[in-house]
Amino acid sequence: MNILIIGGGVCGTSAAEDIRKRDTDANITIVSDEPHPLYSRVLLPHYIHGMIPRERVFLKALDWYTEQNIELVYDEVVALDCAKRSVLCATDRTFEYDKLLIAGGGTVNRLPLSQRPRAFHFQTLEDADAILAALCERDGEKTVARIIGGGFICMEFVDLFQKADFETHVHLKDDRFFGKIIDRETSDYFASLLQARGVIIHAHDVAKEFQNDTLTTNSGNHACDVLGIGIGLDARFLWAMQAGIEMNHGIIANAFLETNIPDVYAAGDCAEYENQLFGRRRRVGNWTNAQMQGRHAARVMFGEREPFTAVTSYSASVIDIRIAAVGDADPLAADEVIARKNGEGRSLLYMRDERLVGAVTINRSFERAPLTKIISAKTSVSKIKDRLSDPDFNLSELI
Repeated sequence: MNILIIGGGVCGTSAAEDIRKRDTDANITIVSDEPHPLYSRVLLPHYIHGMIPRERVFLKALDWYTEQNIELVYDEVVALDCAKRSVLCATDRTFEYDKLLIAGGGTVNRLPLSQRPRAFHFQTLEDADAILAALCERDGEKTVARIIGGGFICMEFVDLFQKADFETHVHLKDDRFFGKIIDRETSDYFASLLQARGVIIHAHDVAKEFQNDTLTTNSGNHACDVLGIGIGLDARFLWAMQAGIEMNHGIIANAFLETNIPDVYAAGDCAEYENQLFGRRRRVGNWTNAQMQGRHAARVMFGEREPFTAVTSYSASVIDIRIAAVGDADPLAADEVIARKNGEGRSLLYMRDERLVGAVTINRSFERAPLTKIISAKTSVSKIKDRLSDPDFNLSELI
């Protein structure tokens, strides 16, 4: 059996590893558009901060692929022919498959000014190398850093620039951080935490150009030595769309990570899959989810008909602030949102049909584990819902 995996990150590699355990004879090929074996995106900030050497970010050596009889190909997919069950790459190489897993993650959303010197995205090892070089170059100098965006990648930049002792500015196109997962009040609260730590925030300030150490926005010209851009990920692939694979915000898949095309699966950041636990389609972009979905897709390929219902979470450390999103953290899909407030800590609990489906925690990391268990167990909270707003109520009592 020929199994082709598009994407050499944790999702695709985890799938390949699981497939090899199940079938020692299968022909497994991974096509990766990055020229590296598997590395940890989670460890990239640690590498930039100097906490670990560059080689520590790699999770697999090239020898591992040889030992596992997995072919790792550095190339870019440009076309998919589902009728012929073949994939064409940029180098004109063609790969045939019996089963295909699309685990390519996605590409960062870019701006015209993304190509300017000292304008950085933060997704790949090359991005981390470039950011580290810029930080070292400015060492000891007064540096003004500006960031475009208001989500988790934006927070990575805030953390990097603040710890480098840069004057750090964040430019928001509207006036909210994490606009898809928290309300305005919580966004304002989070902004106050950043401001108390020296971060300067510019609301309703859209970037237009970056050159000659100047960032031009709708509010004027601003001194800018380095620019971080974190405006999300595009998880749609033109070649997949042209091949007839259904897409929305990502590749549409059912609860078993199967697309509308037979023997074609989608997993990881690019998959917008039907989550039966939450009763709706979701696209989840975090490391744990990608790893788990890669393994799950492998099991489905070999006949295990279990839906993917894992509750995963994403977190970020920003200076000394810790924020995490757990489960289906979407206020628009919730019947009710319950806030738990205590000092600099806050949690938002997202309720639907009298049960907890998602949460966001700020400086309350100790709640992350019990929240995950409560969501997974589909525990009804109707009898104690009035106590959930009490920040001293121990959520572990619901487990």
